[in-house]
Amino acid sequence: MTFLLPALLACAVGPSGPPPVVLVSLDTLRADRLGAFGSAAGLSPNLDRFAREAVVFERTYSQSGETLFSHASLFTSRYPSELGPVDYTFSPPGDVPGLAEVLELYGYESAAFVAGGHMDPVFGLDTGWGHWESVQDWGALAHTVPPALDWLDARETEAPFLLLVHGYDTHDRYLKPSPWGHLVADPTYRGAGSKAAARVSGAIQAVDGLLWQGWRFDEIHDLQSLRVRAPENRAARAAQARAEGARPFTDEDMAHLAATYDGSVAWADAWFGVLMAGLEAQGVLDEAVIVVFSDHGEELGEDGVFSHRLSLSEAVLRVPLMIRLPGGAEGGRRVSDLTALLDVAPTVLDLAGARAPGVVRGRSLVPATRGDPQPVRRAIHAEGVFRMVAAVGQEGGLVFSGLSAHEPRLAGAIAAAAPEGPSWEPWPETPEESLPELRSLLETWKREVSPRTDGRALDPEKARILQERGYWGP
Repeated sequence: MTFLLPALLACAVGPSGPPPVVLVSLDTLRADRLGAFGSAAGLSPNLDRFAREAVVFERTYSQSGETLFSHASLFTSRYPSELGPVDYTFSPPGDVPGLAEVLELYGYESAAFVAGGHMDPVFGLDTGWGHWESVQDWGALAHTVPPALDWLDARETEAPFLLLVHGYDTHDRYLKPSPWGHLVADPTYRGAGSKAAARVSGAIQAVDGLLWQGWRFDEIHDLQSLRVRAPENRAARAAQARAEGARPFTDEDMAHLAATYDGSVAWADAWFGVLMAGLEAQGVLDEAVIVVFSDHGEELGEDGVFSHRLSLSEAVLRVPLMIRLPGGAEGGRRVSDLTALLDVAPTVLDLAGARAPGVVRGRSLVPATRGDPQPVRRAIHAEGVFRMVAAVGQEGGLVFSGLSAHEPRLAGAIAAAAPEGPSWEPWPETPEESLPELRSLLETWKREVSPRTDGRALDPEKARILQERGYWGP
């Protein structure tokens, strides 16, 4: 499937009023799988074509490795810990205005078509949206694009709109419908990698050279340890798994599982093409601001796991971000500055002629779309659910583990922890001389950002869903 973008006019003229805004959330998509971000695999012709008419932000990092926290942060331009406890009692607070709420003050209509999971309304991300429809639990763009286009087609108002279209296309399980499921992976392969690719939550059971089939997430990993992925913890649990009959997971299995993920990228790209063709057919494509992003990436065997919940590594935090302006203005521009998903809301509000709320942590990228120089960012920060925070700098990154991101004592612990102690984990290839600065930036950031610990009481239905999806024990 392909979509056809109209040729840019030399003097493209935007609409007279505020532009429509379309957000496309490609859940769990790694930036390095797209041609626009350096891949030579040819998995993403539609997204790559879109990139040629968009401004591409080459070094964008998410504020969390999980869907709920990342989207909450993106909508509000606040860090997750400013919105509530960074654990599974988290619910976005009603007193922090999000993107949809602010745009409503400027006459915008809002609608979101999402694919369940952490985007289900029970988790609270629908706050402030005029219409929020969870189309299919753990669904894909194949489920959310058709109703989104139907909603557009049925609109009878000339008011500007904010539309969110979300899909778990590249999320576990990786195996997608034919022909995409084995577009890259060998369909005749019968090793453990094929089983992991085909099962819901199968990929997360491939850990440290073993397939922990039938084990829950919390049984595989010691979630209460100082650092969940610490070598001493994984070695002990691997010995236990072998004793209980865990199946070997070979290099060939890992390659097959990663190749199946690549097929899911092509699946997402195909349906992205359907969405763009639909926007073009309805006359929206050249009028709208279209923002394409992922909420987080995925580890594909790095550090022995296939997951995004256990670390704040580059594979997890680096995400694609592309913004197509009305008429494709500034198309093809590439921005190499450090950027964050925190920047999406201020940028959209700027383009809509709206004022941002009093407190935002991101900044408008509109000057960057024009090529205007911006102050150099020293670091981007992120927070993980298993007591992790990270600083991503101009060269590499540094992760601190041991206290929750919303823990008021965290800044003091960062200052006190021994530099060579077990709480610290630099990204590979981070220059050693960069580590003191990253540590200092992490401490300063945590002293400046006030955490919020007044989480809501956990709804029984929410608890049931979390347990059913493997976030907690039985």
